[in-house]
Amino acid sequence: MGIAEGSPPLPLVILGTPDGTVRALDGRDGSTRWQFAAGSTHPFFSFALATDRGLVYAAAGDGLVSALRLDDGSLLWQQQLPYVGPPVGPRFDMAVRVVAGSGAVAVSMRRQDTWRTDACSITVLEGATGVQRWVFTPRSLAWIWPLRALGPLTVYFPDPVGATLLAVDATGVYVTSSRQPGGKAPICVTAVRDLRQGRLRWRTRRAAAQIQFPSMSSRMSLTVAGGVVYTLGARLSALAASNGWLRWQRPAPPAPPASRQGVLVANAAVVCAACGSLFATYRARDGAALWQLDGHHENGSADEFLGMVLLGEAVYVSRGVSTRRDGFALEARDAVTGALRWIWPTPTVLEQGQEQGQEQEEVPARAALSWRFVGSGGLLYVPGASMLCAVRASDGALLWQLHTGVGLPALVAV
Repeated sequence: MGIAEGSPPLPLVILGTPDGTVRALDGRDGSTRWQFAAGSTHPFFSFALATDRGLVYAAAGDGLVSALRLDDGSLLWQQQLPYVGPPVGPRFDMAVRVVAGSGAVAVSMRRQDTWRTDACSITVLEGATGVQRWVFTPRSLAWIWPLRALGPLTVYFPDPVGATLLAVDATGVYVTSSRQPGGKAPICVTAVRDLRQGRLRWRTRRAAAQIQFPSMSSRMSLTVAGGVVYTLGARLSALAASNGWLRWQRPAPPAPPASRQGVLVANAAVVCAACGSLFATYRARDGAALWQLDGHHENGSADEFLGMVLLGEAVYVSRGVSTRRDGFALEARDAVTGALRWIWPTPTVLEQGQEQGQEQEEVPARAALSWRFVGSGGLLYVPGASMLCAVRASDGALLWQLHTGVGLPALVAV
């Protein structure tokens, strides 16, 4: 991300909360650098924030998109998108998602001015002005609509479940659309659309990123690094970002059907993939396997790998650990060799006769939330039940912790 002239010293961590507040904290000590209040009628949920070119984009649960200057949090522009709320109850969508890059910002949500108000559409805005560039809404196959009159029989035919917004870069906007045949696995197609007008550049089904429960997880099975697109579905694939041509493909780390969809990160040297209780690292150039971790234990239990961040020559991996009182561990490993550097928090185990959830003191991390950690500028920011912890990436030292009162805020680091 380019940083505008006059930007504050980095690192920064930016939070968005359901009370409609965006707050930038100094990564070194947790002090507040600036705060923007959109109001309680414009709540920010887990996927609400993105940064690009010295700006912070915040997409509220009612479709209000705000562009804030990174240096002081001042408002540059606001755009109210025509959001479709639920028929009853609070008219907020916790699954509104925003990503930004190359001077554009893309928002995923249901729009009331599209022909499919029951499916997520992708809206792309000009990053500097908020002017709408284009809107993409996935279409059903033409022969599906007459079959809807057949009532129960339609369960046997594919049905669109909307589009999932994945990433934005100079190539375009990456989107996965999926169809759910009755009783079968989803059929996913990943496509790249031109940044300016939304025209299809290329699409793939063979190397599609498979997204399970997109409204429940911010983890993405597509990432772009160095002009290469990596996708994780039935296989781990590397494709040229310019035209979608396949560079290499490997079997994905096997995972039980009930496990969470894997997460994927990459840089110029390595590609890291996690599926359930297996974590594997590959060489980015040719997909050669480098090392892997297996979370299975001799007693039949298994740790689940939940999230990861690549910073420099290290990969930071979070996992759920059944034998720890906090149920969570963040590991730092050499990205090429897998050598363990440190573990945070300091390992604690369940005392004899103690069950999970019985501890009285608050622990700084928890598997249900802390996998959503982010990192930048040599620091990692780990959300807990009601606090945010800053951990130094070089040695795992806890620098500061701040009570936020929010279990899972929107979170980005710069």
